[in-house]
Amino acid sequence: MPLSGLSIRVATDIIMGKYELPPATNASSLLAKHEATLIQEYWEEMLSQSDSENKYAAFNKHILLSCQKIVKAIGSRIAYKAAIEAQLLQYVIDLFIASVIQMDLLWFLDTRVLSRRDIAEMELKGVGQAMPNLEALVNGLSVRVYITSRIVSDRAWEEFQRRLPLVGGEELGGWINQEAVSFLSSAARAYL
Repeated sequence: MPLSGLSIRVATDIIMGKYELPPATNASSLLAKHEATLIQEYWEEMLSQSDSENKYAAFNKHILLSCQKIVKAIGSRIAYKAAIEAQLLQYVIDLFIASVIQMDLLWFLDTRVLSRRDIAEMELKGVGQAMPNLEALVNGLSVRVYITSRIVSDRAWEEFQRRLPLVGGEELGGWINQEAVSFLSSAARAYL
């Protein structure tokens, strides 16, 4: 069954009360509120329809398109709980929360749980704390062998630049190559 089909089935069964989810350790956390509110909102939508024909139409109109969002909210809340229990570094957890918020940004803004400023500050704080520790985080995950990007180290980036072919011929003195590499280097570093 494709992910969307699986999401539809799981979300529908949860909304209809067929399954009971493990309780949130902290029901006041952002992710627990997000999950609970989504499920409640769609449950109320189903209840508001008086006959089965309207329930089917309401499901197709409102719930069907949101099933994957519901399943992601549930999974995110459970992952958050596991991260807390595993005592992950707080800034890693904060970055995770910020990424989940981005998946359903409108909910967090519409419900006024967070403002745009709150969300931006949360992201900046997490990134600011993670960046100085990025090398240690990557090494701790033992994923170095899977990282093949040329911009992960100055040495690898310089070697990549050295191997770039000249574009435009020698009559330009390699200007395009040197200028392009310089521009790309500064642009790539700006995003890191």
